[in-house]
This record gives sequence, structure tokens and C-alpha cells, in this order.
Amino acid sequence: DAFLAMVATSDLVASEIGALLRRRVAVDRLRTASITPGVEPGRALPEFQPRRCASGETIVREGDIADAFFVIVDGGVEVRRTGEAGVTTIATLAAGDYFGEIGLLRHAPRNATVVAGPTGASLLVADALTFERLLATSGGRRGELAMAMLARVERLDA
Repeated sequence: DAFLAMVATSDLVASEIGALLRRRVAVDRLRTASITPGVEPGRALPEFQPRRCASGETIVREGDIADAFFVIVDGGVEVRRTGEAGVTTIATLAAGDYFGEIGLLRHAPRNATVVAGPTGASLLVADALTFERLLATSGGRRGELAMAMLARVERLDA
């Protein structure tokens, strides 16, 4: 009862629970997709191409042209930024997370370097044109993905 009361009175808690549930569903769907090179990535996100990255491999580099969007299927990545204090890891992302949308949405260079984590990373990759088509699609999983990306950009702008 206390849990339900807390969720009912807090939009933040409700949205966090919703995001967690959506992430778990996305991870389950993505794990069913094949990520073996040369094999169709499955029905979950057929517009994407599979890519396997070795531990420590640079996936995108800060300052480069934003030309792709990435969804992590397995493993993880570190998001790093260069500043006055040197290179700092600003986030660690895992299966079900995504990256690369900021530069594509803003038509701006990459704002961070993303490196495959200690176990490497299996990714699904969409080029810029495919990404734009996904944003234009308004229904189902694709619409939810677009809304989540736009919400993240709005939080960064705030």
C-alpha cells in the first residue's frame, strides 16, 4: 500500500519505474536479436545492423561528425569527456541503453568519446538516415524510443 501511495503521489517515481520496465522489455527483445556479423539482427529492430566491439575499442570520438545511433545489446560502454582535468568517465552504459542521439538530433559533433567496456560490447547500429526515419515513425516501440531520446535531450538542455 505504501509503495502504491508513493507511486501515485510522485510523477518522478512513476516515470522511473516506467523507464525501468521499458528498459527491461527492450533488453529482453534485443537479446533475442542475433548479433552475429552477417546475420540479420532479428525482428526486434530490423532497421539496425549488428556490430561487435572489442574491449577498449573506440566506438565514437568526441568532436567527430555524428553519423550513427547505437543500442547496446550486450556488454557495456564507457562515455568519456575531455576537459581541463583530462579525460573523465561521465557514464557507464549497459544492455538496453543507447547513445549517439544527441549529435544526430542537434546536427552537432559528438559531445563525448564512447569506448567498449572490459567485456566488449554488442551493438545494433542505425545510420543517420535510418535514425531520422525511426524518429518520423510515431507508433509502437519506435515511437517510444523517439520520445525517450527527445526527453533526454530536453533534460540536458535544462
